[in-house]
Amino acid sequence: SSTAVETKNGEVTATGVELVADDAAASGGSSTAVEIKCGKEVILSAGALGSPQILLQSGIGPGGTTVDAPRVGQNLLDHLFCVLRFPPSLGQGNQDIGSINTYKAEGWKTMLYNLWDCFINHKGI
Repeated sequence: SSTAVETKNGEVTATGVELVADDAAASGGSSTAVEIKCGKEVILSAGALGSPQILLQSGIGPGGTTVDAPRVGQNLLDHLFCVLRFPPSLGQGNQDIGSINTYKAEGWKTMLYNLWDCFINHKGI
C-alpha cells in the first residue's frame, strides 16, 4: 500500500491511500490496486514501527522520491526487550536472607542502569 499524492503549486498533498494486493503478484499474476480518496485529510496510524515504514515505502523520507523528509524514521530504535526475574529459592546452596537481599539490590541496580542506557543514551540491552 502507498499514499496517493497530488502536486499543486509545488506542494505535495496526500489525497488518499492506494492499496495493492501482493498475493497475486507473488504467484506470478497481476496485482490489483484500489485507490481510496479522502475528502479532508489522510491520517496514518500504523504504530511506531509501521508508520515510518509506510511513509518510506510511499516515497516520503530521507532522499524520498515524493517528499524529502529526512526526519522520517530517524528516531526509530529497535529496543524490544523484556525483564525476566528468577528469584533464588531458599535452601539452595549457601544462601541466607542477607545474600538474597543483596542479590535483589544488585538486580534493581542493573535493571535501572539498563533502562537508563535504553531510554536516555539510546542503546540496546
